[in-house]
Amino acid sequence: MNPRAAGALALSVASVGIVAWFAMPDDVWPLRAILVFIAALVAGTFFDRARFPGASRTESTMGPDGDVLIGFEARVISLTPLKVEARGSVWSARLAGVRAVSLLALVEIVGREGLTLLVRAPEKGGGPSGTGQG
Repeated sequence: MNPRAAGALALSVASVGIVAWFAMPDDVWPLRAILVFIAALVAGTFFDRARFPGASRTESTMGPDGDVLIGFEARVISLTPLKVEARGSVWSARLAGVRAVSLLALVEIVGREGLTLLVRAPEKGGGPSGTGQG
């Protein structure tokens, strides 16, 4: 669904929730509250799709080896202990190689051991060779 259509659908569903709140009689307030709650959930879902169209976990977000993170870039946010930010989340990391990294440097994710990412510092004069955006 394209972002413009998702945004329009979110606005429509939110409007139905508002109309349900004010148009229904007060003696059926539980039903009114349930309808507004459902409308808010549906509108929120479509709003997320409008704001973050690539946020769903699909093949297009997979790295070259089939893992969601391997092959993508990450930014170093802490050196001791080593932590990186990758695809909107902070991960513990371990260097896979002897090259040192600096704070805020871009590194390539080359593997994962449980919840620890294996990262490699870029070659001198070049950045990570991954296809993803960090």
